[in-house]
Amino acid sequence: MPAGNDPTPDSTLDDGDDTNDGDGSRVFNIDDGDDLLNLTVAVAGLVITGGDVLGVGGGIRSLENFTLTDTTIADNMAAGADGGGGGLYVSIVLSGAVDILNTSFNANMAHLRGGGVYTNTGILGEVSVWKLGFPETS
Repeated sequence: MPAGNDPTPDSTLDDGDDTNDGDGSRVFNIDDGDDLLNLTVAVAGLVITGGDVLGVGGGIRSLENFTLTDTTIADNMAAGADGGGGGLYVSIVLSGAVDILNTSFNANMAHLRGGGVYTNTGILGEVSVWKLGFPETS
């Protein structure tokens, strides 16, 4: 099996469904490892699909300031008791910013919260969104 974030590993859950059971990995994990330093990270013009994680952020998990533009996030899963942000999960400890522009979230799922998107930008943070689509997200 190749190293890294392979979003489509072999499923081991014997439920007749080889996808969306939390035994895979997320597509992108964005974290500099320092809760007090918030880098600014931008993702644009991609299709993010096939993430299947036990926990948060099936498609993208970011612990940094985050901008997402002209992107499609589809068919990702955040499973389990803490499952949140099936498509996109952003959490910043003290204060941060999340900008989402002209992006579509389609058929993403989470067991707990935020099938398409879950954000936590801290006490003084902000979230800005423009031109979003959320068809078939749960």
